[in-house]
Amino acid sequence: MGLLTHLLKHTESVTVETVLSGPGLLRLFNYIKNIQTNSTQTNSDQINKCQKIFSTPSLNTTNIFQLANAGDQCAVTTLHQFVNLLALQLVNAALSYMPTGGIYLVGGLSMALKNYWQGTSFSQTVSRKTVMANWLEKIPIKLVLNDNAGLLGPAACYRRCARIVL
Repeated sequence: MGLLTHLLKHTESVTVETVLSGPGLLRLFNYIKNIQTNSTQTNSDQINKCQKIFSTPSLNTTNIFQLANAGDQCAVTTLHQFVNLLALQLVNAALSYMPTGGIYLVGGLSMALKNYWQGTSFSQTVSRKTVMANWLEKIPIKLVLNDNAGLLGPAACYRRCARIVL
């Protein structure tokens, strides 16, 4: 509920895209930063380091990944929570649409998160829906690592059309 309350203070409405997007990652980061900054258990050096980065007006998703790679706890927690929320959404989508051919994650943010898919609670979240776990296990969830994946379909269409014209 805390995240929802936080989001409603800063946006008119909250949708899946409010959190599960590049700007959503920044919102989640700010929420976690607020929690960790207000926590008495947070290391003061960590707070100072985080505050320097937070005060940067051009903070973006790349900065969050850089911070996580440097071991910043705010950023690491943000990325793990983001993956957990995405896993929940994927489970709900799988149960709603029954994509027996699989779910394919494409795009820069998905690729940037590749180190967080395995070894996290992502797999656990996907298999946690015990009533439908057997069915969910049959749906492959794949991460597309090709930077040009969005161009492959149009390129194939172009090749087909070029053959017809020639």
